[in-house]
Amino acid sequence: ERYDTAYACEGKTLEIECGEGKLIHLIRANYGRFSITICNEHGNTEWSVNCMSPKSFRVLNNE
Repeated sequence: ERYDTAYACEGKTLEIECGEGKLIHLIRANYGRFSITICNEHGNTEWSVNCMSPKSFRVLNNE
């Protein structure tokens, strides 16, 4: 199976789609920050990377 990772930074919208007859299977979702390098165009090193919402997967899975 093929797994892809997609990100949307603050204030942006992420749209994902797949080919006809295919399905998107969500594995994990996060609203927060696990990496200091993603969505950090100014290189801020003081941000916390231990930041998440446990509701993220449930919210996306219901869309």
